[in-house]
Amino acid sequence: MDNSKFIEYCKAELYKSFSNTKSGKLDNTQRHRTEGLLHAAQLLEILNPSDIQSMIDYEHMNVFGESIESRKNRKEKITKLGDAQLDEYFDIPAIERRG
Repeated sequence: MDNSKFIEYCKAELYKSFSNTKSGKLDNTQRHRTEGLLHAAQLLEILNPSDIQSMIDYEHMNVFGESIESRKNRKEKITKLGDAQLDEYFDIPAIERRG
């Protein structure tokens, strides 16, 4: 397998991993496989850490429609609302609360 095909395979596996998370399917096997592929890409000097991070950011945006940081902040806000203000918490649609 040449480098470009390996990189495309990594992207596809990363997309699957994020898609599973979005749909609520916790697939640790897929997640660990994806992490292993990205680690191998770095060890084999196919991708450097900044390329890997860019790939992760791009695929996250592609699946979730928001940056990793934005999603993290939104989920923290929802969690805090759930703990403190139940009326406001339940005003948020369930699909958004799920994360």
